Amino acid sequence: MNKSLAEEQIVQANKRRKIRVTYIIATNLRFKRFEWICSELSKERFELSFVLLDQGPTDLSEYLTAQKIPYISIKYSNKYSLNLFWAIWKSYRYCRQNKTDIVHTYAVDGSLVGLTAAYLAGG
Repeated sequence: MNKSLAEEQIVQANKRRKIRVTYIIATNLRFKRFEWICSELSKERFELSFVLLDQGPTDLSEYLTAQKIPYISIKYSNKYSLNLFWAIWKSYRYCRQNKTDIVHTYAVDGSLVGLTAAYLAGG
């Protein structure tokens, strides 16, 4: 079956474009696994960013700044407060603006916020 010229151009464009991966994390800790992902994930193939749900500056945010990896920090206390909706809204907007292809979440609160935001963003 022959592909049309337009379909072939779309396939070629997708091969050249980096896959945008956003991690949505609800922890204030700096884990080695995140450092490994930041250092070992192919920068030619993937564009990595983070959404940190936290209550202030963290070791992870300092590491991301040092590695020049884009991130946003959203004030978040717990899933029982009204800032849950704010965190979902901000994460949704971040995913839409950055045209995120893959959302990876960590921890229960990160999953609650991240999966809802990804669903709303069309993922």
